Amino acid sequence: MAQAPDTKTQNEEDASQDETIRQRLEISNGYAVLLGEQTNQTFSAFTFEEALGLQVETIKGKGTESHPNQLERVARIKDQLIGSVDQILKLDPSKFNKVTDQTVNTPPDE
Repeated sequence: MAQAPDTKTQNEEDASQDETIRQRLEISNGYAVLLGEQTNQTFSAFTFEEALGLQVETIKGKGTESHPNQLERVARIKDQLIGSVDQILKLDPSKFNKVTDQTVNTPPDE
């Protein structure tokens, strides 16, 4: 029959394990505090003025042909829309007056 472990030895091992867990917890808490402080510094370093500056740059900053700024995009859409409307206005109005005996989306009576 196996003998029960020595109570004194078992207590020492338990105390050692408890101490190791406590040390790990303290190191973990310290590391979490450092990371939290680092995050706070990162957020506080990015100011409202910098955020506004980035938005202004997106809206009217330097753009390229493939990545235009927001003002250039709006101008392109406006020009395309005006061009399309001009083409429609040049069409003969009679092309839009199709005589039919049914209304839109209604199947013919049988």
